[in-house]
Amino acid sequence: MISCSPKKSVTQNVFASFSRMHDCDENEPSELKFRVARKWEEIDFMATNEVTTLDLLMIDENGDTMHDIVPKKLIWKFRPLLHEGGLYTLAKFNTTTEKSRFLPSKNDHRLFFKWDTEVDCLLGDTGGIPMHAFSFVEFGNLESRINNIHLTGSHCFS
Repeated sequence: MISCSPKKSVTQNVFASFSRMHDCDENEPSELKFRVARKWEEIDFMATNEVTTLDLLMIDENGDTMHDIVPKKLIWKFRPLLHEGGLYTLAKFNTTTEKSRFLPSKNDHRLFFKWDTEVDCLLGDTGGIPMHAFSFVEFGNLESRINNIHLTGSHCFS
């Protein structure tokens, strides 16, 4: 059985050693601390109706968000560990440029879990990591966002 045993207690000293999501680079090893804001399954509706990936929207203490992808062959390993609202650290992952047609995050990169990705639960104070991220638009500016490809609102996730 796989479990997510709390390995770190949340303190400001622990947080000081982590990278910012916004600063993740494809070629630099990083360790992130984050909250899972949303979790959903990507389904191939056009062909097989099978789950293709487990997707996450994570948020850090700065309110930055990133789209994370757990490949189909690794879902069994990570699904039981990651829960909406949970606070975690993550190491040994890959990042790449976001190429989706619709983006669940305003971040130029997305994160991919690997077979050796390390996930640890955090206990204690949340360290100021918000539960949700918001992006408000003035009513007069709505028309200018007509071609915005960033997904917003809970109706986009099931």
